[in-house]
Amino acid sequence: MPYPLPLEPSMSASTETTHRARRLSDRPVVASGSAPGYDPVFNAGLLFHDGRYHVFARGVRSGYRLNPGEGPKFLDYISDILVFDSSDGLHYDFGYVLASAGVHAVDAQALEDPRVQRVRNGSGEHVVVQEKALPEQIGVGEVHELVPLSAPTT
Repeated sequence: MPYPLPLEPSMSASTETTHRARRLSDRPVVASGSAPGYDPVFNAGLLFHDGRYHVFARGVRSGYRLNPGEGPKFLDYISDILVFDSSDGLHYDFGYVLASAGVHAVDAQALEDPRVQRVRNGSGEHVVVQEKALPEQIGVGEVHELVPLSAPTT
């Protein structure tokens, strides 16, 4: 299945082109509040897999607030990794929470910067996700294989 590209029809993948990518819409791909119990959604990555689009993003749990005093900018700020799915690459529905701060990363207050990649080795292709857990962890975070790429069963 071909997927829509955010490029002008005359654009090529060549680095010699003078054309630029353009927005497909004035609305965000995944708007704040698109997942129950979450407000802002950002730092997203996209994977096209088995004919569907999957957006992996950082979602901030509802209830955080600006800190009126000294210290961190926000209070009660907890973020998790969320997954949104689409058949057309333009309209996304909340799928599930992939990783939750305090559960999947027990000491973390925030999971952020999800990076999803396809990796091939002798046993075939694997889809893996890597995220960063804060506040303690600086640099590379955990890596998990997504098998299959769908909502986890409980």
